[in-house]
Amino acid sequence: MEGIQTIRSLKEIIPGVVYELLTGSRSLTIYNNYEELADASTGNKENDYYEVRYKTGDGSEYTEAVVHRVTNGISANYTEACNTKGYSTRYYQ
Repeated sequence: MEGIQTIRSLKEIIPGVVYELLTGSRSLTIYNNYEELADASTGNKENDYYEVRYKTGDGSEYTEAVVHRVTNGISANYTEACNTKGYSTRYYQ
């Protein structure tokens, strides 16, 4: 809830649609710096990458994306199976 309270205090400078999206979410985490974001994105300080995986209905495991620490931030690269539109998301420091 702390993140949402922080967003509410910034209502005057956040565009309306973005404000509604952020305050309407069930949860929101705001990191203080790149290191906190990188640690959360890769599981801990020791990891350089993290695989986003889940089990499918037949019990097999599916890797949806691989998150990497990169020089200027975090990179989330989606696997070929869900990469039909060339999705790639980068968060910069």
